[in-house]
Amino acid sequence: MNETVADEALSETLSKSLKSVAPNARLEGSSTKLLGTDSVVDSVGFLGFLMSVESALGNSVDLSALLIETGDVPPEDSPFRTIGSLANYIEQVKSR
Repeated sequence: MNETVADEALSETLSKSLKSVAPNARLEGSSTKLLGTDSVVDSVGFLGFLMSVESALGNSVDLSALLIETGDVPPEDSPFRTIGSLANYIEQVKSR
């Protein structure tokens, strides 16, 4: 299931950042899983992905802080579950 992403350019930035830390990952567009058993990266790769995204966005969004803030969110509601959910969450944060 593909999630609708408000900003396709942001989704593309996330995909490129993910490929930089996991060049062999098979991406499935906005539905690419970032967390869980079907994730395309392990925990270390996920952290590298977050740092790469922050850099690509000119450090305008602190994803590390967002990850800590969402620590009590159930996995199925996590904004970090897919590329699409993360892109939408970043858009929400940037518009605050």
